[in-house]
Amino acid sequence: MCGIELQRSGLTTCIIEREKLPRQKLCGGFLTQKTVDLIHLKCPEIEMSEYVTNQTHSFGFYHGSTRLMTVDPACTYYSTDRLLLDNLLVQYYKKVGGTVMESTLIRRDDIDFRRNTVTTDDEEISYRMLVGADGCNSIVTRAAGIVRHDMFCLEGKCHADDFDSNDLRLYLGCPRDGYAWFFPKKDYYTVGLGGSNEGKRMKTVAKEFFDHVIGRDVENVKGAFIPTGKKLSLGALPANVLLAGDAAGFIDPITGEGIYYALRTGTWAAEAIAECAGNVSDLHHTYNRKTAVAWKNIKHALRWHLLLYSRPVFPRFVSSLGHHERFARFYLERLVSTYEFNYKNFVWYYLLHRKR
Repeated sequence: MCGIELQRSGLTTCIIEREKLPRQKLCGGFLTQKTVDLIHLKCPEIEMSEYVTNQTHSFGFYHGSTRLMTVDPACTYYSTDRLLLDNLLVQYYKKVGGTVMESTLIRRDDIDFRRNTVTTDDEEISYRMLVGADGCNSIVTRAAGIVRHDMFCLEGKCHADDFDSNDLRLYLGCPRDGYAWFFPKKDYYTVGLGGSNEGKRMKTVAKEFFDHVIGRDVENVKGAFIPTGKKLSLGALPANVLLAGDAAGFIDPITGEGIYYALRTGTWAAEAIAECAGNVSDLHHTYNRKTAVAWKNIKHALRWHLLLYSRPVFPRFVSSLGHHERFARFYLERLVSTYEFNYKNFVWYYLLHRKR
């Protein structure tokens, strides 16, 4: 998305990708309305039917195997396969003139911030500005010596024939400080969970969850890191280098939604670069100004996460969740789906207007 926007602004760009495209990407594939709207706005020639593999109005909240509530909000939630979505965006990027270097592995020592170069096996590439959009295992953050705050997730697939439901499911407290998900696709379900991996117990927790809660064989289980939402300290990042998406730590700490932030911060990074093309010293300030609203929302979401998952509050939160369908509907429709409200003001607005 960053490359698409920069090509449109008249700048010359190159994306360096370590894999051969199209490639699989470990991801739940959860898409909200704001994400679909953003793709349509920035890439209007891409049809939603080309990347959406399932859509539903049903959203279930669970604690362990216990269903707390299933809500049918007045909004649609979508699922995608990253093999489809990423490939469509890459082809769109090429269509607007972008260059992609596939099967090109970059190591930490291949990035020279002083000389503004990236060295591959075949050539040395000079850059004016560099964007690290390379996930939680970001080579750019390693090269800059930035300390990360990520959590670990495990994810696999179940055959769709084994289930008769089409609802998105969010399992609270599995693991204790995290959550698990169950997202329907076209002919399979994506099942996974994520948390701090304290004591390296995630594999054990995942097996228990798959066996006792899902109750089906989960195939092709793989692990990956995802952000926690804690803001990274970027003081060591050079003035002409930006981070976007997971590499920068963007995520919704409550739902785990990351695709929206990846796309959104990609556009913000492109806007900042285009605006500061002649004055690199303003790049960080400009980008930080654009991303400030996202970080504020993530900060308040982290506070809610800490509160809800604290030992005194979590049992009460779980026991009461099944009795407040109207609140759950408001949360799903007007915060998760659209960010019409944010994590700071949605509760207060609901309490003030719930009787109207």
